[in-house]
Amino acid sequence: MPESYERFSSPARPAVAAAQDEAASLRHPQIRTEHLLLSLCADAVTVGMTLLRGKQTITPEAIRLAVIRHVGVGPDAVAGHLPWTPRARVLQLAVRESTELGDFYVGPEHLLLGLLREDEGVAAVVLKEIGWDMASLRMRVKTSVPVGRLETGLLDQGQAARLEARIDHLTVLVERLVTRLH
Repeated sequence: MPESYERFSSPARPAVAAAQDEAASLRHPQIRTEHLLLSLCADAVTVGMTLLRGKQTITPEAIRLAVIRHVGVGPDAVAGHLPWTPRARVLQLAVRESTELGDFYVGPEHLLLGLLREDEGVAAVVLKEIGWDMASLRMRVKTSVPVGRLETGLLDQGQAARLEARIDHLTVLVERLVTRLH
């Protein structure tokens, strides 16, 4: 676990813990990127699954089947604490994503951004296979971060509405500026 695990929000911590359960369910002796992807997709209300469902055919089951197609199911049941593989640097990448966005917490959206930054793991291969362009998915996640803040309770409904109104206002101003420049 990264040193800054205390920065992980209440929705992110169970996702990280569930990655171990996903590894164990597939009888894998280590936790890898695909297990974190599966744990993020298991909760239908997270930013990650909401965005992934932007592709109508994407379901947690479809992602699980794609993962199994790539890595299979291990021969023996595993138990106890499972270690993270070196590719688990996605947790550190999630912290970096959070910091770069100016957030003081790490939420599921940052975990997904960390997975997208680690573009050589099975999670990235699966996302590409099911039709996602990694750059466009990163952009969708980054623009949805205020939604993630609302999910984690860091913004209440009123703050979220004010933030949305400011974003809408800034969008109009940028559009006017672009029109004037052309």
